[in-house]
Amino acid sequence: MQVIQTSAIGILFCSVYYVSRNIWSLVFLHSFYDFSILLGEVNSYKDCINNTDVTILVNIITLIISLLFSIIYIAYSYLNIKNDKSTKRKVTQIITISVLAMFITSYLSPREIMDKQICFNYEEIKIDNGKMTYFLENEFLINYVNEKNYIYNYKLYIKNNKLNITNLKSGENVILDEFVYDFIVYENGLNYVILLNSNDKVFLSTFMNKNNLSDDSLYLNDLVNSFVEFATPEIADIGYIESNGIIYPLLKSYINDYFIIKDNAVLAIK
Repeated sequence: MQVIQTSAIGILFCSVYYVSRNIWSLVFLHSFYDFSILLGEVNSYKDCINNTDVTILVNIITLIISLLFSIIYIAYSYLNIKNDKSTKRKVTQIITISVLAMFITSYLSPREIMDKQICFNYEEIKIDNGKMTYFLENEFLINYVNEKNYIYNYKLYIKNNKLNITNLKSGENVILDEFVYDFIVYENGLNYVILLNSNDKVFLSTFMNKNNLSDDSLYLNDLVNSFVEFATPEIADIGYIESNGIIYPLLKSYINDYFIIKDNAVLAIK
């Protein structure tokens, strides 16, 4: 549908230039069109995420509206080239009424059926003089020697957008069954903090600890089960922030809003 709608509006822009011979009219139209879309995206990035678990009815309505707008774009393209003002006036009236009807129908539809976003209210926290650090891992190796000179070797890496964790000594491997873009691991005292970014949610585990490392076959399963999921706006960068000797997992959204994870909750930094 995106290909169809984008192609249709491209044809409309071409027809405008065909009639006006003025590239600046297209610059304005294209900028206004993109800005209108951006207004909706900003809301999504800041406080909401798109709900992908939508009903068939919502998908059908979205498809019909997209097709109608595509037809409108192509119809106007034809009328621009034909330059039939009387027909254009009648078509404009019909299109205006149709668009208003679509908006009214959408507004009157039950929210539980039509709402395609999940929005959040985050408690705020003030952090003074926080030092932010961002980085991404291709892989992370744990080579820890305890007081008895026993060596623990683990490897964490992303493969096919899944987090893999391997015990390098035994060869055992487990996979977190979640779609992951990137991850970081950092040490916070004795803990290994593992933070995963899945764009509109993150996963956090502090299970791995230098005092509880084990080569037992159940250890990797316990580690995978320890990840806690947090719903978030769309996250661009992950890292950590250090303030007054305390380190918090740090999340940065696409519009530069900052969040930390503290006490199993996502908090917005003032």
